[in-house]
This record gives sequence, structure tokens and C-alpha cells, in this order.
Amino acid sequence: MPEERRRHLSTAGGLPLEVLLEETQASRRFRKVRGLSGLGAIAHAVAVDRLDLGFVDILPCDGCLDHPLLGPRDELFRRREIVGATEPARAKLPVVLEEVARDVQVAEAFPISKNGHRPPAEAVDAILKEIGLAPNGKPWDCGACGYRTCRAFANAAALGRTTLKSCPPYLDKQARQAQLQAAVDGLTGLATYRVLRDRLASEVARSDRTGDPFAVLFVDLDNFKKVNDEFGHEAGNEVLRGAAKECGAHIRTTDLAARYGGDEFVLVLVRTRVDGALGVADKVRATVEGMGRTLGYPQGLVTVSVGVAEFVPGRGPETEDVLVAADRALYRAKASGRNQVATGERGA
Repeated sequence: MPEERRRHLSTAGGLPLEVLLEETQASRRFRKVRGLSGLGAIAHAVAVDRLDLGFVDILPCDGCLDHPLLGPRDELFRRREIVGATEPARAKLPVVLEEVARDVQVAEAFPISKNGHRPPAEAVDAILKEIGLAPNGKPWDCGACGYRTCRAFANAAALGRTTLKSCPPYLDKQARQAQLQAAVDGLTGLATYRVLRDRLASEVARSDRTGDPFAVLFVDLDNFKKVNDEFGHEAGNEVLRGAAKECGAHIRTTDLAARYGGDEFVLVLVRTRVDGALGVADKVRATVEGMGRTLGYPQGLVTVSVGVAEFVPGRGPETEDVLVAADRALYRAKASGRNQVATGERGA
């Protein structure tokens, strides 16, 4: 609101006509509300929000005379004549009761005192940070929340007049974050099982269309429980992050590395036959073993076993079966002494 405005005191005549005509329907000085339904919002603004309202003028509304319930449309002119004859004419100048305005000078410029309900700047900045900026690096200022600017909304939210649930950009940001959390494992940064499941289904469909095979690698840390028991869970998390990094380092951008659960990882290699998948699997196995030595763990403590399975278009295995085939190959690798790579049955 402006620091000062011109005050007009009036009786039933209301604000001067020229003052009303010089303003738009909604401006910084005036807001014109049509219908008695607007009185509730005005009362809430005065009694609850404690807004600094300079003047409230209830005007007769002739715009509603064309409502069907008031009569036929061809009698609209007569209804307006009746209203014009019975209601007092609006004054061109302020109509002032002397006893009311005895100590007030009409049309005097005066400062509007603030009500003291200014929110802390830190609280406003925190809300603006939660909302974030638009792609152009500036505040959204979309007005969808009912406020002209994000700062005006943040001020109202800091005072408890609204909440972030009324801010569409904030809700979109929350939805994107939730989607990202559902797609990315928080500890390793790899894809989640949900993404893996959807990707496998799409790869099966793609392979059936194009005739290109793909391979799946099932990777499991051999002595992870022993690492946790002897060196602590934080050390175990460090090993998980290191193994995940090595899994992602040997695949292409078109491939997928996902955390299956616990200390197990799955790699999906598109357009790859079993021979190429075996090469990737051995690189992962060797680099994870080297990572364990780099972190200072005893020789042979941090290793992985890898099971490899190939999906052959038209011959299977199906979406879940290719994972099962890779899992069976993983158990064969562990049965062979761990720190090994083994293949599963080709889809036949």
C-alpha cells in the first residue's frame, strides 16, 4: 500500500464519483468488489488479517439489475429508472458530516500508520528460497497464488495468512523432487529398483521390435556383512558408494546401473551380447577389488561376484526371467569361490 493517500470522508453519498472513475477495477489505491458476497472477504481483511484499510464504501449495485430473477430483460431500463429515482445521487464532491469531520481536513494528505504486523526478513527469505526461481533466474511472480509477486506471497505466508500449498511453483518443485527421489537411490546415486523394473520392460519390448539383444549383470558384494561388523556401518556405506561408482564407470550413457537392494546392483547393457557383457563384468569385478585395496581393507575382503544373462529377442527369457537367470549365474559365481564372473543360460 502507498505510504499516503488522499482521504475522503462521506455519508450515504459515498466516495466522490470522480474518485471512483479515475481508478481501474483493481488498483493499488482501490479495489472494487461487486456484490454482497465480497463483504465477507473485507470483514476478514479487517478483523483477521489486520490490513490497513483507509476507507470502505458500500455502493448500490445497478449491475445486478439485469439478473433474470429481477424480471424480464426488456424491463431493465425501467428498473434502472426506479433505482435512480429512489437512491440518493452520488456527490461529485465529498459529502461530510460536520460533527464527524470536525477535526479532519477534507482531502488532506496523511500518512497511513502501519499495524506492526511486519514479518521477519529471515522468514520471508526462507519462504522465497523454498519457492525457488523461475528458469530465467527471476522470481516466478505468476499470480496463481492470489498475490501479485512472490515476495508479497512470502510476506503473507510468514504472517500465517497463507501457506506454501497455495503456491503452484512450489508444488511443482515438490513433485519433481518426489519423482527424483523415487528414481535415484539416495546413498549410491544409482537408479532405484522401480526404474530398473520399468527399464527392463521397455528393453524387452524394444528388443522384440528391433531384434537386438541386451544383457543383464547381477553384482553382489561378497563380504559386505563382514565389513559392517568389523568396520562399522559408515564404512559399509563407503564401500557401497565405491562399488556403485565402479558399476557406473564401465557402462555407456544408454545403459543403466541400478541398486537392486542392500549390497546388490543390476546393470542393463543395451544392444550387448553375452561376450561383451562378460568383458564389462570382469572390469567391474577387478576395479571393485582395487577400490577395496585403495580404501585400506585387507586383501580379498572387498570383492564382488557377477552373474551375466542375455536376453534373446523372440526366445526369452521374459522381463523377470532375465533377472532370475542373472541371479542364478551370480550364485554360480559365488559357489565358484567368490570374486568371480559366471554366465547364465541363454534364452532358449
